[in-house]
Amino acid sequence: LRWMNFQQLRNIPCDSAAAAGGLQGGIVGFTFGLYFGVHELVLRPDRNFQVLKSVIKNTGTSTLQFGLVVGSFSGFECLIGRLRRKRDFLNSTGAGFITGAMIGYYSSQGTVRTAIITGLILSGFTTLFGLAQIHVSES
Repeated sequence: LRWMNFQQLRNIPCDSAAAAGGLQGGIVGFTFGLYFGVHELVLRPDRNFQVLKSVIKNTGTSTLQFGLVVGSFSGFECLIGRLRRKRDFLNSTGAGFITGAMIGYYSSQGTVRTAIITGLILSGFTTLFGLAQIHVSES
């Protein structure tokens, strides 16, 4: 499995971009969940069965959450690029805001203020990352 770049994403449908992003995010989430779960097993060998159940549950949750976030971001980034008919960092900015707002809204049981703040924070990170990519590719 290779990471897709913007040139490769140009000709595929946005739902495929979202699915590819979700798969990649799920793999990262699975890896994190498994790593931290095994770490927990090593730290608490006295309760192996309880910890193992917790590891399985947390790994699944981490896989799902990372997959949903990265898949949503990838889908929104593709959709915004198609609507704007441009491929630049502003697509990432918009996708970061929408994805962050969704995370904030659902994690705070529907607080719009938290959704906006989380959207702005994730949008800022994705904008900085997009600008850094432009700077690296120009040099």
